[in-house]
Amino acid sequence: MRFAEPLALLLLIVPLEYALHLWRRRTLAPAAHVAFSALGFLADGPTTLRARLRPVLPALRIAGLTLGIAALARPQLPHHIEDIRLRSRNIVLVLDISSSMK
Repeated sequence: MRFAEPLALLLLIVPLEYALHLWRRRTLAPAAHVAFSALGFLADGPTTLRARLRPVLPALRIAGLTLGIAALARPQLPHHIEDIRLRSRNIVLVLDISSSMK
């Protein structure tokens, strides 16, 4: 496989930096802690699909960026190019429908 625009692969630094940023942010402690009086009763409630899929979203963003950059690089499969010479005629059909020709 070869790429028509191999310099576009340098943009892969962007999703890599984003992944590193998310990794560092995950390991750092929060700057300020806000305490609420009593939210323990909410832990037993049903979790929504949105809440369950929230950890997956950063991975989908990184995958989307990576695939988009790979598409910008235009991957191509090398193939044999063969010059085909056929004897043909070009035919042009022209219709003049202006008012002067009526």
